[in-house]
Parts: sequence; C-alpha cells; structure tokens
Amino acid sequence: MKQTANPLYLQALLEELRLYGDHYTFSQRIEHFLSAATVDELYEKVLERYEEDYERDRPGLVQDAMSLLWAARRGLSEAELLELLGTGGEPLPRAHWSPLYLAAEQSLVSRSGLVGFFHDYLRQAVSDRYLPSEGAQQVAHLRLADYFETRDLGVRKVDELPWQLAQAQAWPRLHTLLADLPFFTAAWNTDEYEVKAYWAQLEGNSSLRMVDAYRAAVDAPERQQATTVFHVSKLLADTGHPSEALILRQHLTERFRESGDRANLQTSLAGQGVILQARGDLDGAMALYREQERLCRELGDKDGLQTSLAGQGVILRARGDLDGAMALYREQERLCRELGDKDGLQTSLAGQGVILQARGDLDGAMSLHKEKERICRELGSKAGLQASLGNQALILRARGDLDGAMALLKEEERLCRELGNKEGLAISLANQASVLASGMGRPREALPLAEEAYRLATQHGFAAVARQIQPFLEALRSQAR
Repeated sequence: MKQTANPLYLQALLEELRLYGDHYTFSQRIEHFLSAATVDELYEKVLERYEEDYERDRPGLVQDAMSLLWAARRGLSEAELLELLGTGGEPLPRAHWSPLYLAAEQSLVSRSGLVGFFHDYLRQAVSDRYLPSEGAQQVAHLRLADYFETRDLGVRKVDELPWQLAQAQAWPRLHTLLADLPFFTAAWNTDEYEVKAYWAQLEGNSSLRMVDAYRAAVDAPERQQATTVFHVSKLLADTGHPSEALILRQHLTERFRESGDRANLQTSLAGQGVILQARGDLDGAMALYREQERLCRELGDKDGLQTSLAGQGVILRARGDLDGAMALYREQERLCRELGDKDGLQTSLAGQGVILQARGDLDGAMSLHKEKERICRELGSKAGLQASLGNQALILRARGDLDGAMALLKEEERLCRELGNKEGLAISLANQASVLASGMGRPREALPLAEEAYRLATQHGFAAVARQIQPFLEALRSQAR
C-alpha cells in the first residue's frame, strides 16, 4: 500500500491497530483503515472511532471539541475548551474530556498552554467530516466569537475575538468591536498592524467605514484620554484620513501646550508635521519639526530628536537639498544605533538609500534598502517592508529588470491593501503604471492603474503624491485618445 510510505499515515495506522482488541476481526479492521487513500482520510476514520468510544457520557463530544479546536486561531486552553463544551453554565467534567484527549494526544500539541492540532491532516479531516461548508465553518467561528465576547478585556479576547468575527464575516459586529475605544486601545497596543488589517478587511467587504466608527472621538477629543486620541489619529493618518487625523493631532498639541507637557508636545508636533507634509505644506511641516527638534534637545530626548531629523530630512530631500538631507539622516542613524532603535534605524537607512539612488549609486542604495528590508522583517513591520520593496523595485527598473520590479511592486500593493495604506497604495500603483507604460510599452494597461492611483491620492488628501502623478496620467490619457 503506497499510502503507508507516509510516516504519519503509518504511525496513525499502527496506533489504531494497537488499540484494537478484537483479534477475530483484526484483518477486517486493517482493511477498513487501509481503504483510506490519504492521511486526512485515515484521520476521518480515526475520528469515527473516537465517536464510537468517547461519546457515551457526552453525545457529540468529538465533533464539538474538534470543531472548536479547528476554529480557534491559536488553540484553546483546557479551561476554555471545557467551558465551551459544558452545559448549563457548568464546564464539561474532566472525566468526560480526558479519555478523548489522551487518545488524540499524539495529534494535538500544547503551545503556551493552548491546545491545537499538531498537523494539518487532522485539521483537514475535521473540516471534511464536521465542517464541510462555508456556512458550517462560519457557525464554528461565531461560537467562539460569542464565547470570547463575554470575557473580560485581556490578551485572549484581543487575540481571538476580532479574528473570529473576521473569519465569520460578521462585519457589523467587528465594526462595533473596533469602534469600542477601550478594546481598540488594547488591540492597538498589542499589534497596530493587525488592527489596520482588520479595518482593511472590514471596509473591503462592507459599507461600514472607519471614520464613522471614530466620529465621536474626532468631534469631541477632549472627552478621551490623550493616548487613545493619539492612537486613533495614527490609525486615521496611516489609512488615508488625514483631515480627521489632523483635527486630533491639533487638539493634542493644544492640550499639551496648555498643560506644559513638553515631552508629549514634541510627539504631537511630529504627528502634525507628517500630515502637513503629505498635504504638500512643506513650510508648515518644517516649522513643526524644528520646534520638535528644539524641545527634544532641551529635554535630552534622543528618540524624539531622531524622529524630527527624519521628518526634516524628507523635506530637504523633496526640496533638492540632498547634502542637507543626508547629514540629518546620518545624525539620525547615529542616534538610533546608540539607542538600539531598529525602527528608527530602518527609516534612516531608507532615506539615505533614496539619496544614493538619486545620485546614481544604485548598488549602495540597494544595499541600504536590503538592510531596511531585513530589519523590517525582523520587527514584523509591514509598513516599513512595503516601502522597502517599493524602493528596491525602482532600482530594478533603473537596471532594466522590469519583471523583477513589477513583482516587488505587486507585493508592495498587496501589503498596502492589507494595511489600508492609501498613500503607499497610490505610489505603488503609479509606479506599476510607469513600468508598464514607459518600460514595457503597454500604456493601455497602465492607464487604469494611474487613474486609481490619482483617485486615491486626491480623495485622501495626499497632495504631494497627486501632483507627481497628474502629468503622467494626463500623458497616458492623451495617448489613449
């Protein structure tokens, strides 16, 4: 039997035969299991045997337990599983669960106290036998969502609840959850990229919108804690809502000026500067960055200082002062290495790489962008990663590797859509259009990409990006006439 060449198949088969106690029907039992052509089909037969042996005291135990483990994001603690399997508000007695757990132990694994499947063969078998339809799978996810919704706010609720709602495509419930500011704050502090990804899924699959969820905070930020206002402003700024983000950051600046909180004031100045810069108000942004720099030097705040230098470097670069920008980026790099700040370091390396690229040093630029990519992958920074891939794509294009450039730009596009990064998406689409039109001679394919890029830039207030795209778009439209 060729299927027994798979070690896992053979192990599962031998384990089942070891437990079988009827010697008179042993050969029939072997034939029964060997009729399974694949490992997951064999595990379906194993599940069938579990049902025969472990459901006397609790009917449906195998289906319920395995379906819950299948639907869990990272597994379930034994206490969670027993509560979910219980009835009348009482957890399932361990005496009912333990025999099944011991029988399936070789196919289960405990990671940080959470029980889950050891391999995908059992997962597939559970899906085929108990959850064969999308509707059944959504019901399983909703069962876990209902359970975690009743839990106190904590790590497990933050990790599981929004994920379960997204998997169940329960978009109104997910919208309500993310709009809840205490939950939003906890989730943001855990993983801001994940929060952005949930919003991207939600807005991509429903008419529900982020700005509506946080309208109360935008209209009356004085009623919220400063940290919550800051997090909401960063979400809105990073996902293409600069007007609302600017309102919140202006409020924070005023709040911190009035209270004399200079440490937080410098942070809010940087936040305002980023938005003004994206809108094309370079003078206004530079004034804010320089005030931030002055405060940070007075306070001895090296972290805030490196942020200010980075912002000023971008503006000097945009104005054509490459030497001035490079000096700021190198001071930023020195500070970040001194602080061990890898996130700030990758920003500095990117800025230096863009300048080297503008000067024609493509090898030096690529080396810096590759180092940025490595750091971003290490940090799990998808925002930094997408920017690095975009810069590398431009170098490949300059070298004539158009296919390589398009591959990186497509990956950048995917990350931007996942994060809801409208500005990055507009830039990626515009660069793809440029490669298609100028490099590959396919202007008709390039036009819709350029149009989407320009729409995103203008719709979301990225004036500087829109100004760069507009002449290229007009040229494409002229060719199409």
